[in-house]
This record gives sequence, C-alpha cells and structure tokens, in this order.
Amino acid sequence: FFLGIAGKVARVMLNFFKPSKEQQQVNDATSSDLLQEDWNAYIAISDDIRIAPDGGRKILRAILKNCQHKDEKISCYSLTLLGSCVSNDDIGRFHDLVATQDTLSTLVKVARRHKSPATREKSLYLIRKWAEAFSSNRAYPIFASTYRKLVRAGCKFPATDNAPVLTPAATSNTNPNAAQDVNTEEKKDPYRNSNTPQYIFKLKTDLTALYTFINTCREMLTPMAFEHKGKKMEGNAVLNRMYRPLLETQSRMNQLIISLDNEELVDISLRLNEEVHLTLEWMTSIEQGKERKALPVLSLPKGLEDLTGSTKEGKDAKGDSKGKDAVEDPPNKDGFAALARRRADD
Repeated sequence: FFLGIAGKVARVMLNFFKPSKEQQQVNDATSSDLLQEDWNAYIAISDDIRIAPDGGRKILRAILKNCQHKDEKISCYSLTLLGSCVSNDDIGRFHDLVATQDTLSTLVKVARRHKSPATREKSLYLIRKWAEAFSSNRAYPIFASTYRKLVRAGCKFPATDNAPVLTPAATSNTNPNAAQDVNTEEKKDPYRNSNTPQYIFKLKTDLTALYTFINTCREMLTPMAFEHKGKKMEGNAVLNRMYRPLLETQSRMNQLIISLDNEELVDISLRLNEEVHLTLEWMTSIEQGKERKALPVLSLPKGLEDLTGSTKEGKDAKGDSKGKDAVEDPPNKDGFAALARRRADD
C-alpha cells in the first residue's frame, strides 16, 4: 500500500519538474550540443507560434528563460531564435507579446548583466534592430523608448545589418535583371546612416532651428498661462497652431534618434526630444486650465553653439555661396512661421 502511494508521489514529482512541451522544444532548438544555429527548428517553432491558441506566449516564456542561461551558446542561440520568431510573425500576435515591459526588461537585463560579451552584444543588437524596424509603428513605442533609455545609460550598440525584421511586401517589378535603386531607403529618410560633414552641418542647423522654435512657443505660452489661469482654452487657435508641428516634430525625432550613429548628435537629439515633450505637456495643462510652473527658455548646447558664427563651415558644407547666408541670417522673429515654411518646403 505504502509503496503504491510512494510511486504515485514520485510520478507527480517527476511530472512537476519535467519541462513543458514548449520548453523542451526550445531546449532542443538551442542546445549547447549544436555546432551552429538550427534554422529548420527555428522555422518550425515560428510555425507553431502562428497556430498556437495563446499566440506563442508559452514559447516566448521558454525562449526568454533560455536567453538568461549561463551557457553562452544556449543564450546566443535563444536570442537568435527570438529574433527569427519576430521576423517570421506575419500576423502580429507574437509582436504584441514581445512588445511588453516584461519582455524588454528581460532583454535589458541580459544586455547589461550577462557574463558573456557575445550574449550582451546580441541582446543589444535585437533591441536596436527592433527599434529601427518598428520606429514608424505607433502600436509599439516601447522598442524605441527602451533603445533611448539604454543610449542615455551609455550602452554601445553594435551596428545592425540591412536584413528586414518584417517581410516586405512584393513590388510590381519582379524582373531580376531590372535596375534596382540601392538608395531607396536613404532617399526616403535623408537622416539615415550618414556621418559626412555636410550631413552633420545640415542636421545641426535644423536642430538649432528647432531649439529656436521651442523657445518661441514657450515665450508665447508664458503670458497665456498667467492671463488665462484656471480657464480652459480648448480649441484655442494659437495653441492649435503650435501643437501640430510640435507633435510631428516629436514623431520625427523618435525616428531620427534611432538612426543616428554620432554620439554627440544622439545626446543633443535626446535632450531636444525631451524638451518637445515637456512643451507639449505644458500646452495640454494650459488647454485644460491647470496651473503649472512656466518652462524656462532653452540655451543652445555646446554641440550647436559653434554654428552661430561658423560661416566658413556653412559654406563648405553647402558647397555654394548660400551656406554663408544660411548661417549669418538673423533668426526670424516669428519662429513658428519659419518652421512652418521649412516643413512646407520638405
């Protein structure tokens, strides 16, 4: 009798400690006995995620567990598997699971605390890769925000390749012999992957103009905040004129920060983006009639101060005589009108 009970208890204990079906599948695909990544297993797991009733939640939990494994091969294989599953998710359910605080916190923990340099680098690579891939998708802002926090913390990110995270839609031109435009992405985003002196000068000039615009907005908002204290100003024409370009600027800055490789410009852009966010919050408070301390006028950071009198650099960067005029011209008194014209030209 007692032997029968002991046997049942033993079986229960074995089942308790036995890995789940999903965990065993991930363990087999990321085993340290493998000589290289098992891409056939990765594709099979991606297919299982596509038809899983829970959208792949159990599989994701198993992958994240192995990403934190002390063995370098297991952790690196698991990160590769995770990237493969995200790339092969054509439905979006797995993207929803990955784009959570718990998942990104685990990857940040791996990137900052894992003993293996290769594992840390691979985790940083995924974070940056996803931030770039989902930069225009407003449903997943957590990728970009996680990337920016790590940049602020001083993390050095590895360069990403050109392989798309999301499978691009087929184009109408399927002729393999047809001439391909290799600069399509750069034409779409002129702020992407460039460290030339001309690019740096132009970007610094644009950032200086944005600082001027933010200061103009704050100077206009200060008297409004005091004159209409406690009164709601919903639908105010002046607020509406400032709100839209600031909101568009914030969206643009999020994409810009992700694409930059120049650390000085990343730091300036992060600070500028934060000031845009604070200005938008202040405008919302004024619109709702809430009391809030006025925001100070910004001073140019060191990286942009050299533009105020650098006519020679402007001329060299522009390549013509207009460079000098662009730098020496005094700032327009109506900062909003200046930025509106700039955006209309773009």
